Amino acid sequence: MFTEEIFKNGVIRRRIAEVSVKSAKTDKSERGSVNATEITFKAKRSASLNNEHLGEWLIPAPGTALPTITSALPTGMGAGSTVELVGTGFTGATAVTVGGVAAAMFTVNSATSITLAMPTGSAGSSPIVVTTPVGASVAKAYTRVA
Repeated sequence: MFTEEIFKNGVIRRRIAEVSVKSAKTDKSERGSVNATEITFKAKRSASLNNEHLGEWLIPAPGTALPTITSALPTGMGAGSTVELVGTGFTGATAVTVGGVAAAMFTVNSATSITLAMPTGSAGSSPIVVTTPVGASVAKAYTRVA
C-alpha cells in the first residue's frame, strides 16, 4: 500500500509500506448509493527508516529540472573559505558536497545562488555537487588548496 501527498509546489511524496489486514466490515453510512467497507490494517515498519515506511521518495513537480552549477567563485579556496555557487534549480537544496565531503554550512540565497563554507579536504581536484529533492547536479570541476 502507498500514501501520496502533493505539496503546493507540485512535488509529490510517496511512501510505501507492507500491510496486513486486521479486520474488514461493512460501513453502514451511504456514499451516494454505495456502501463502503471499513478496513483496519497494520503497517510493517522498517528499522532502517527510523521505524517509518518501507520506502519513501519524492517526485519532482512537472517541469522541475535537476540543479545546475555554472560557476563556483572564487577558485582555489581551502577549508573554511566562503565560495559562491551560481546556477539554477537550487531551491530546497538539501546538501552540497566538495570532493565528496559534505559542506556542513551552506546557505541557499536564491534559486540561482548558494554560499558555502568549504569543508576540509585535500588540495587538488574537488568537484562540487548540489543535491535537491529533485536530484543531484552534474559535478562542477573545482580545484582547491589544502
